[in-house]
Amino acid sequence: MKLVAKETAARLAELSRLKIMDSAPDAVLDDLVHAASMVVDAPISVISLLDDQRQWFKAAFGIPRGQSSLDVAFCSRLLEPRDAFIVNDAKTDPEFKNNPFVTGEPHIRFYAGVPLITSNNVRIGTLCIIDSVAHPRVEDRELILLKKLARLAVLEIEQRYPRETE
Repeated sequence: MKLVAKETAARLAELSRLKIMDSAPDAVLDDLVHAASMVVDAPISVISLLDDQRQWFKAAFGIPRGQSSLDVAFCSRLLEPRDAFIVNDAKTDPEFKNNPFVTGEPHIRFYAGVPLITSNNVRIGTLCIIDSVAHPRVEDRELILLKKLARLAVLEIEQRYPRETE
C-alpha cells in the first residue's frame, strides 16, 4: 500500500481538527457498529480511525476498544480509493493468511469494510465487520446498508466532535 504524503497529511489534519483520536466512548457510534454487525450477521464490528501509525477503535461491538499497528490493519486498505474492501476468507487469502489477526485473536476469516469519508472528502477510517467464519459473499443490499451506516457515523462525528477554526 502506497499512500501519497499529501493524503496522509490531510487525514492527520482532519483527525486533529475533529479532536476525536483517543476520545471517550460514544453511545451513538457504539449503536451504529452494533447495527452493522446485524447487517451481515457477524459477531464483531468496529469504527476504526487511522492516523499515520495505528488504527484506533472509536467504537466496537464484540471486541474491546483498542488499537493496533497500521501495518497489520485490514482497515488500512480503505485508505486507498475504493468504496469497499472485502476478504471472504482471510485464512486462504495470500495477502492475509499470515496476518497476526488471522493466526491469532480474533481469528479473522471474514472482513468487510467501508471507508469513513468526511465532508472535506478525507478518508479518516472505516466501518468494518469481522467474523471468525468465512462468508462466501456479501449481498449488494448488505453493502448498501454498511455504506449508509458509515455515512451516519461520519455525520455523528462531524456534528459532535469539535473542529478548530482555520
